[in-house]
Amino acid sequence: MLTMKYTIALSVDRVLEAVYADTALHHFQQPDAFPSVLGKANSAALRTLARNCCARIVYELIPAASGTSILNDSNPDIITIDFDTTEEIPALREALECALSQAILAGAWAGYKSELSELYADGLGGILSLIKQRLGGRPGLIEPAA
Repeated sequence: MLTMKYTIALSVDRVLEAVYADTALHHFQQPDAFPSVLGKANSAALRTLARNCCARIVYELIPAASGTSILNDSNPDIITIDFDTTEEIPALREALECALSQAILAGAWAGYKSELSELYADGLGGILSLIKQRLGGRPGLIEPAA
């Protein structure tokens, strides 16, 4: 089966807007305290957390994920991920940005409110399972020969 290189560009700004929106919604529903790192004043820390979380996501998607620009700081707002796929996958960018926001939220809530951290980690796991399935089954495992 022939594969093609398919590059997805993730916007860190768009991901952080989702993080801020989720944090605001949580605060509106439960006006208790939240981790200060989730405020816009700490966007530099969140950007670092985003790159670390994205590295984990890329690693989990190997071998379908074949390259990334995580270490390239020439445009810190954009992280590209290269995929070797048999077809273009609709909404893959959106799914990856959703996964990244869930990973950031899980990390930010860890040690602060563990039940929320676990909720976001479960969301991340669910999204990654769907992405792996769509990318061709079980990335990282050798499929049996036909």
